Amino acid sequence: MNQAELLARLQEAFQNASDAIGEYLERSSSADRPAWDPSKIIWEDAQGAKGPYQKSEDVNNPEFKTMLKDLSAHGRKLRRDGWFYWVFENGVTVGRKKMGENKRTGQGPHRRMQQRLDAVKAAGERLDLKDQTVRD
Repeated sequence: MNQAELLARLQEAFQNASDAIGEYLERSSSADRPAWDPSKIIWEDAQGAKGPYQKSEDVNNPEFKTMLKDLSAHGRKLRRDGWFYWVFENGVTVGRKKMGENKRTGQGPHRRMQQRLDAVKAAGERLDLKDQTVRD
């Protein structure tokens, strides 16, 4: 295995670890999160390049305002209760998409997180960074 392949595998392992840690932190911090109820926000269905999603510009709604502050505190995107939320570039439109099963793999987010952790572990076992070699 050449150096480029080694670095690509290492990059994938780190990305998997980062995704798994992010999902874990978002689930474990649910007690500290601001109280906003997305069911009290007006959402409209929309279609994007990556499929269907919902969006809202319910700016006069106190729930929407609290959600927008929460999103701002989390870098304009977050996962919550099985949904992925993000703020559009205009700063007042929020999108959300159900995180359920992955269409490609047919698996839910908990199974994907475990697979990411397993991939990181397997990559760590295959990589010998001291000698810059990969064991098959």
